[in-house]
Amino acid sequence: MTSRNTIPCRSGATRVRAWGLLILGFACVCLFAFGIGPWLEDRIPVYTEIVQVIEEQDIDSGAYFYSEIKGAYDGERYLLESLKLAAPDQVGFTLPFILCIVLCIGILGIGFRFLPMD
Repeated sequence: MTSRNTIPCRSGATRVRAWGLLILGFACVCLFAFGIGPWLEDRIPVYTEIVQVIEEQDIDSGAYFYSEIKGAYDGERYLLESLKLAAPDQVGFTLPFILCIVLCIGILGIGFRFLPMD
């Protein structure tokens, strides 16, 4: 009998295969982090610019939250102000919008009334 807290394993080969896949996964992550990543660092031109900006502005690129970094505050303020400026003054069902709809319906009505229907 097996208890509810354990997962039955069919054979020792399955367990060895599972451990092998886990170790292979860790090896792939390490290979990318210490081999492929640094190799790509010199071959991607934008990456060099990003690293330069991070070093110039003394940004902690490993931080989980950027709320206490001055650059994050400035960037957020800039984005919010640009969104406020980008919104037009007249949005929604304003008088000019409604008058244009009425005018279009009127032009369509005149067209249906006076144009030939052949």
